[in-house]
Amino acid sequence: MRWVLALLLIAGCATPQTARFSGELVPVSSGFTVSRTNGLEIGFGRAAEGAIAAMEKLRGPGIVQGTTCRVIVWPDGLQAHFTSDFSGWKLGDASAGRLC
Repeated sequence: MRWVLALLLIAGCATPQTARFSGELVPVSSGFTVSRTNGLEIGFGRAAEGAIAAMEKLRGPGIVQGTTCRVIVWPDGLQAHFTSDFSGWKLGDASAGRLC
């Protein structure tokens, strides 16, 4: 009986949290790679919804601009561009892919 009570107490201490990956987006010519991982990437051509969800898990929500061609901008200036899918990025003077 004590072990059941202990399990219930432990389970009650666990609170659901939004999953966050351990890593950062690293801009590359084909999209983003995720640092501190083995081969994870968010490549150009990925569906917008999935790409945005993955990016926001790593960086938190950005500011969305535009409707037909969306651009997500984070406080450090990193931009992710979406036409019908993830199409490009821009950071300062550097960029890759197709921008809005």
